[in-house]
Amino acid sequence: MAKFLLVDDHEIILEFLKGIITSMGHEVISVAKTGVEAIKEINRLNPQFIILDIGIPNLDGFEVIKRCPPSEDRTYIIFSSIQQELLKDIFHKINMVKYISKQEDISNIKLKLESYIYGDHSKLTEQQETSHLDDLVTNLSSRELLVLKYLSQGYRNKEIAKMLIISEKTVSTYKKRLMDKLGCSSMSSLILFVHRSNIL
Repeated sequence: MAKFLLVDDHEIILEFLKGIITSMGHEVISVAKTGVEAIKEINRLNPQFIILDIGIPNLDGFEVIKRCPPSEDRTYIIFSSIQQELLKDIFHKINMVKYISKQEDISNIKLKLESYIYGDHSKLTEQQETSHLDDLVTNLSSRELLVLKYLSQGYRNKEIAKMLIISEKTVSTYKKRLMDKLGCSSMSSLILFVHRSNIL
């Protein structure tokens, strides 16, 4: 389970992000609305991921990153309306700074968060990652695991239904349940998750 600090001066954005992150099975350990609050919480909690808006009051996002630099155990995800191209010159030498536009829809936000969390194993220790995956697998029934296996192998609903002697509608129900439990917004992200995590 990845741990997040959210930094934005708009309550609606904080609640929006919190809903997405918790639905993916991760934890929001704190929120901050100013740069000063953010630095205090970073030093106090040492979060793995910090989702940060640039335009926050009382020290902007740039100053927060300057005072609490990213590291192998601390990744910043800039969540901003500022075009990514405008930020590249500033952050191109900093590997631990990522970017998500506030204009992205929920499915793309989830997909990018997933790639930042699972795509770089330096962000989660092996023990933390194994524990997180174990928790996810424990919540799946034997039938759900079987459907997930067939989906990851490229079988279609009709083929899976025939192999398991169930209806296509039931397969669709399993697919939706799997995406909900694993925090995936689409079939592509579900398959990506399976192949990256090696849970099967």
